[in-house]
Amino acid sequence: MSESMRNRNTKNRNLLLYGIMASCLTLFIFVLLFIQLKGKSREPKIYPTAPTPTPSPTTTPIKKNSCRPDEIEQVNVSPIQIVPFAGSTTFAPLNKLEAPLNEPEIIAIIKRAHPQFPLQYIDPAKYGETPGSGTGIKWLIRGTHNLSFAQSSRPLSDQEVQDAKDRNIKLKQQEIAYDLVAIYINPQLIKQGLKGLTLAQVRDIFTGRITNWKDVGGPYLKIAPFRRNSADSGTVKFFKENVMNNQEFGSNVASVGQKGKPEKEITTLAIRKVASTVGSISFATASEVINQDTIRILPIAKEDTPKNIVSPCTDESCKAVDTNVIANQVYPEQLTRKLFVVIKQDGGQDENAGQAYANMLKSCEGQELVRQAGFVPL
Repeated sequence: MSESMRNRNTKNRNLLLYGIMASCLTLFIFVLLFIQLKGKSREPKIYPTAPTPTPSPTTTPIKKNSCRPDEIEQVNVSPIQIVPFAGSTTFAPLNKLEAPLNEPEIIAIIKRAHPQFPLQYIDPAKYGETPGSGTGIKWLIRGTHNLSFAQSSRPLSDQEVQDAKDRNIKLKQQEIAYDLVAIYINPQLIKQGLKGLTLAQVRDIFTGRITNWKDVGGPYLKIAPFRRNSADSGTVKFFKENVMNNQEFGSNVASVGQKGKPEKEITTLAIRKVASTVGSISFATASEVINQDTIRILPIAKEDTPKNIVSPCTDESCKAVDTNVIANQVYPEQLTRKLFVVIKQDGGQDENAGQAYANMLKSCEGQELVRQAGFVPL
């Protein structure tokens, strides 16, 4: 056999060997892939899902306290000819419940459940006085208009307790709900970049130390603060004591309303002022300013956590108050308070009437009406 033929045979054998090896490798890879795919087909299919959001502090369900009795109708009531009352304008949404679903007035609900318990609101404006906690408590102590009880958005003051004592009267206060004080602004400020304020910044604005929004993260714009004009307002007194640490309002803080004006008119006027005034800010009970398209309620941060601003609302448009901010203690406590029914302990009809009214609001049905009115149940 010639040398050239031997070389050709060797080359052919090598090509055959390489071909066999390539075929084996291909078969091996195919078998391996088949096994893997078959194994995966037995595994449960996992579909991609959206990441679970980290729950915010305000999404924790509020712990429901026990209430009793279940219904207002189950409260024991002694028949009485008339039940006159007066006091805090903060109670206005509760006295005349105007919920989005056209819920009936709470007074009408009570009258329906207890026809022998005819509630009658006495408006101080009709008598040349300003509606408020102070007026209601003063009338109760002095016997003006024969009030059976007073509504208050603050605890009794030492002076009021002493005034009652001087007349041989003992007062008690029954808690019926929590209330949040809201800071609200002209809506243009949100569009101009304002995100929220700290409690210290709120204090400095209303004492006149901060006068331009640029100093608190807003636009270069003069601040126009408003407050209610009433020494008898429980909300103003509460704000001054708890937020301003009893400092005086700044000279640039404009007053809204005047003595003898009806409570609804004063609140409406304040909202209109803020809605129509560039760079404006004010404060009020949240129940009176929720669900308002012409203003915006501002998130506020505690003094010890300035970066964590918290809104008292359930959503950006503030259709309702977020009841969880109290349970989770994330809203500044200086803007959180209790509402009271103030009762004259005389052992007679007035005490019975005041206690019965408080018990109605503390019933399960009453606490639901409290929630619908924009307050936080106990």
